Amino acid sequence: MANPNPHVAEFISLFNQTARYHHRYEVFRDFVQMAACAVHNQVVFSRQLEDEYLGLVKRYERDDVNRMGKLLGILRCGLGLQQPIYDDVLGRIFMNLELGDARRGQFFTPFDVSRMMAMMSVHDLDSRLQQAPFLTVSEPACGAGGMVIAVAEQFSQAG
Repeated sequence: MANPNPHVAEFISLFNQTARYHHRYEVFRDFVQMAACAVHNQVVFSRQLEDEYLGLVKRYERDDVNRMGKLLGILRCGLGLQQPIYDDVLGRIFMNLELGDARRGQFFTPFDVSRMMAMMSVHDLDSRLQQAPFLTVSEPACGAGGMVIAVAEQFSQAG
């Protein structure tokens, strides 16, 4: 699938300007962890997560910390929280930045493959939900959640 999400290119462009004094993988890892801490603490504050966030922030210059905030905003737009864009945005960014590492067992499942697997897994949804009021979904790769996103797309299309 071609990259229909313009926020991916915007994210990558800004990311490539951020913290060039650290390895790209570390910057991405820290960004994801800082974003998770910040989002969590907006809902339910955790002193432990706040301390973790502040420890990570200390590794970066002020301009780069500001860029991290902008990256989170771009990611939020890319996730299409107002009108869902069904796409593994974080996985796509990760792979476009060439951060995957076979030695670490990191492999990207193209979203079209996740979509196909979801279509096969949640077929005949109405009948399955009559048997039980829930459906169990497994994310076998446990990466950026591409399989869960694809299943959500199928639920949305089924109404």
